[in-house]
Amino acid sequence: MRRAQRAIDLLERRIQIRPVHSKAFVKLHQSGQVSWAAITKAKFVLRLLFSPQGPVFKEHVVEGIRPFIGSVMVVNASSRDEVRSILEGDVFVTQGIWDWEKVKILPFRTTFRHQPGGAGE
Repeated sequence: MRRAQRAIDLLERRIQIRPVHSKAFVKLHQSGQVSWAAITKAKFVLRLLFSPQGPVFKEHVVEGIRPFIGSVMVVNASSRDEVRSILEGDVFVTQGIWDWEKVKILPFRTTFRHQPGGAGE
């Protein structure tokens, strides 16, 4: 199958199963395991944190066109193994939307932080 057709098929599957994925992430956020997960249009903000298979956009979204280049999220965990444990059952992983072998888990520390449900949300 040509690469362009694979990308189209992947996008169609992503859109079909996104509601299941989104519900799971709402629960992870409510539990405090995920601070945020987002689609973004500002590639320069997330240049170091993107995965080629998720929703970081190449350019601004126009009328339903979604040129994905990656995903980004903040997972609150004490190790890479814990992050993997939290995310490996997600439908985007089990259905091959995210290329799990290429996912980059980068530890970092924030200067400012708000707790879920606290000020700033």
